[in-house]
Amino acid sequence: MKTKASSLVSLPVLMRHVHPTPAAGCCMVALSMADGYARYTSKPQCVIVHVDVGTQGLGAAVHNASCGRAPVLIFAGLSPYTIEGEARGSRTEYIHWIQDVPDQKQIVAQYCRYTGEVKTGRNVKQIVRRALQFATSAPCGPVYLCGAREAMEEDIEPYKLVEGHWDSVAPAALTQEQVKKIADALVGAKEPLLITGYCGRNHAAVEELVKLVETVKGLRVLDTGGSDMCFPADHRASLGLRYGVDESIKTADVILVVDCDVPWIPTQCKPKIDAKVFHIDIDPLKQQMPVFYIAAEARYRADSYTTFKQLHEYIENDESLSKTVATYGSRWNALAENHSKRMQIIRDLAKPGDDGNYNVSYLTAAVRKAVPADTIFAIEAVTNTVFVADQIQATLPGSWINCGGGGLGWSGGGALGIKLATEAEGGKKFVCQIVGDGTFLFSVPGSVYWISQRYQIPILTIILNNRGWNAPRKSLLLVHPDGLGSKVSNDELNIAFTPTPDYAGIAKAAAGGSIWAEHASTTEELGKLLPQAVEAVMQGRGAVLDAHLDGPQGKYGGGKELNPSNKAANKRGIATAGNYLIAYCGQETSEVNIVLTKTQTRLHQVIHTITDIHPNDMTDVYYSFFSRADRNVVSTMLNNIANGTYVPVKGYLRRPALRCINPADTGTAADRCKRPGTHILTTKSGRVVYLCPSFRNLQLEPAKANGAKGPGVKGDCLQTIGRGDYLPLSKVVDHQLTVLTEALVRLYLHGAENGREVENLEGCLELGKGHLEGRDAAVNPRSYGFFVGKYGFGYFKQTQHLFDSYSAALLQLDWKR
Repeated sequence: MKTKASSLVSLPVLMRHVHPTPAAGCCMVALSMADGYARYTSKPQCVIVHVDVGTQGLGAAVHNASCGRAPVLIFAGLSPYTIEGEARGSRTEYIHWIQDVPDQKQIVAQYCRYTGEVKTGRNVKQIVRRALQFATSAPCGPVYLCGAREAMEEDIEPYKLVEGHWDSVAPAALTQEQVKKIADALVGAKEPLLITGYCGRNHAAVEELVKLVETVKGLRVLDTGGSDMCFPADHRASLGLRYGVDESIKTADVILVVDCDVPWIPTQCKPKIDAKVFHIDIDPLKQQMPVFYIAAEARYRADSYTTFKQLHEYIENDESLSKTVATYGSRWNALAENHSKRMQIIRDLAKPGDDGNYNVSYLTAAVRKAVPADTIFAIEAVTNTVFVADQIQATLPGSWINCGGGGLGWSGGGALGIKLATEAEGGKKFVCQIVGDGTFLFSVPGSVYWISQRYQIPILTIILNNRGWNAPRKSLLLVHPDGLGSKVSNDELNIAFTPTPDYAGIAKAAAGGSIWAEHASTTEELGKLLPQAVEAVMQGRGAVLDAHLDGPQGKYGGGKELNPSNKAANKRGIATAGNYLIAYCGQETSEVNIVLTKTQTRLHQVIHTITDIHPNDMTDVYYSFFSRADRNVVSTMLNNIANGTYVPVKGYLRRPALRCINPADTGTAADRCKRPGTHILTTKSGRVVYLCPSFRNLQLEPAKANGAKGPGVKGDCLQTIGRGDYLPLSKVVDHQLTVLTEALVRLYLHGAENGREVENLEGCLELGKGHLEGRDAAVNPRSYGFFVGKYGFGYFKQTQHLFDSYSAALLQLDWKR
């Protein structure tokens, strides 16, 4: 009995379901699902797409599967090659001519381990098996097969293959001489370091690496790939995830690089010249990278699991080496002490601001606590990945799976594939996707959440909403830190989302309104909504939480104003110490310029709104801000502010400033504000506000409504009084922009006083460091524009944190109670 060739293609291990998906983006999502499934199980998966256009629709997912070494088989049809009915399957539709291309395989060939064509049904099984051998043999990766309809329709006799004849190639091992050479070097090293990137792909390798580290006490493990959980984060030898830049790389005398694509970035960090480097990899030559090399003493093609096992067993059984490592107790204790300090720093980062906002560290720590202990995390956090890794602190093999390559959009389909894999493996584990906002859009959420709902694949998605793509700016600044791009806003670079899309709404719409979807702008909302999201997934319902990092401003569902009728809230108001609108100059200067370009216009608006002054009289108000300054210089400065350019420092005899004082206040501050040069504004409600020059070394204790003394504010600071009883809280946001102007100008003036102008990020950082180390800073460091304290970005107790942390941004301009 004959049958069609297409009916005989029985792949040995396939995805449990081959899901039909919506046309838009379906191929990218489907291959990402297969990628996630294969990455978790190490079992090959199959994706079927439509001829050349479906192949092209795979897009960046092919790159990810290749770089991530995911064993997947892609099968695509070909346009029929007969026209007049010469064979069954001949052309029958208009599109068969349009989709006929010269060499369809070449669309993806450079990313694949093997490409082939099924030309006849008589050897279809052999072709499929050969493709799978390539997909599952190290280095694993995608393979591509295609076939025309005539071959698929061919009648053939059924036949069988011997399964055992088509196994993948067995993993390689080190020779005894190679094992000895590496073992001797590791044991004899003073600061040994092991760098890895994806050895955790084989879950069994993690345990063997732990055994090696506990045999060679003092050996540390640094992950510079972040694609898999390679070493438990709670182990004393763990240095965590750092992308090719870490002090341990510079100081190590022996480095063992195992399964790692980028152990270090030479332009930023590299080993010392006399360090011994050994490179072991399943693909040490990186055959798909045209440019790659490591200055290694030796390089070996070997399996990481086998290598770790060979090394620790050799050392344990060698009398001389085992005696030597037994004396390394002090090094073992030092690892514990250093690891404890590192963990404390990580915990300190996960603190909320006093205003109720939160950063990515706080958010991730909250997620880690809320989800089950054996949760599997599908990560695509891009610029926030290191912070996420520090807080997740994965300890279980297979519990952390990151995009294997650089094609953004993997995690949506990847998380669904991982969830399917856990069910197929009998685990049904909780899966949490943590994804950046821009990457979320790349993931084709319309397809992801339709599939999730249609096939009941519940996952928890946490969207890191920071209003755009930060990676392009960081890349730009690494090459041109003072270039034109460093001086323009994210909007001008076309990498900003302002206002942001309704990400949760997009997902909910795709799922027909059936999934749980919310926004969290504050720690209070996060604490309320996160448990709901987790519970929804536990009950079999997908959940998407749009997390507003560092405040709700400019974000959909955020920026809610205070209720003016809530007198209790109004009386709390806003009173801050320090030039709080600049977190510190470590933030990209473009974020400052975003505000500067709007400052002059908004100053006009807010002053006109709260006073009876006509816009034509605004000039006098502006001059009152800049005491003893030349009128022409002030005009130049205002033009610069409006244009978003740097503010010149020449011509200022003192720093310009703005202070709002309630007439009800008493004491030195209020008295000194009531003097020539102070502009008095009468609000429409009949109350009076003084705008006067700021001054140094004051202690202001504003009176409360009942006459009681308020909290003292020391040092060189700006006191913005916004208690609601004399300045409408709805105007405070606009008013704060004037304070930003003052703080920026003061920065430049301080530089001028020291005989230099501050024109770039490096100078700003250096100046800030000098400020913080000064006498006044020691008394009240938060009074300077380089240190915000608890206002919005966590309280950095040590100056070093300020300059080491590149995650902080401008303190948010919107406030929410």
